[in-house]
Amino acid sequence: MSVSKNSTPAEGDRASPTTVQEVPSSLPTTQSPILFPNKPSEPTFQMKLDPENKLIFKSDKLNENSTAVIDVKLTNITNVRQTFKVKCTSTEIFRVRPPLGYCDVNETIKIVITAKNKAIPENGKHFFAFYHMKSEAKEIPARQIWKKSESKFEGVHRVPVFFQTADEKSAVAEATPASTLQDDSKTPEATLQDGSKTPEAASSTKPVSTNEDAAPLDTK
Repeated sequence: MSVSKNSTPAEGDRASPTTVQEVPSSLPTTQSPILFPNKPSEPTFQMKLDPENKLIFKSDKLNENSTAVIDVKLTNITNVRQTFKVKCTSTEIFRVRPPLGYCDVNETIKIVITAKNKAIPENGKHFFAFYHMKSEAKEIPARQIWKKSESKFEGVHRVPVFFQTADEKSAVAEATPASTLQDDSKTPEATLQDGSKTPEAASSTKPVSTNEDAAPLDTK
């Protein structure tokens, strides 16, 4: 039996546009765009990060002041020794060890990032900035190198942060667009906070210049 060209498909045969995308938009997938691309004036990141485009903190108690940890691997794939520095948007939530250091050619450094907060932060709002530049210094602490040469970094890469419960359901509906965040490149180098302090203690203490944790980015 032929079907008229103008016939209307039955209700059950209609394709629903809401069923085309099976993955909820709240979940950061491997195909998600980079939220914080480099600015035109910033040099391309030349080292290797793993994970590279997102950091996902997972815990079944994200809203119960629990701690979630991610190991980031930083590998020097250039042909010269590099020094690196890691900055974050909130030292009240995040801890980074080590926040700076040296990385020889073909060496891989494990950077441990810890998140702890009483409330689940907004997905995509926070990020980490990884900087590097070549350095053959042997006896000078990396902190002194960066204190003198912060504006001379030779590569930067920003990685957005997401939070998920243990069953892999996203904690927040959607990530914040990068356009709503402040330009951290206009911020002078901030003093580093003491990574040995807990987030609660650090939140009530002014930054000092002798501590070990990642420097905060400007979020004002």
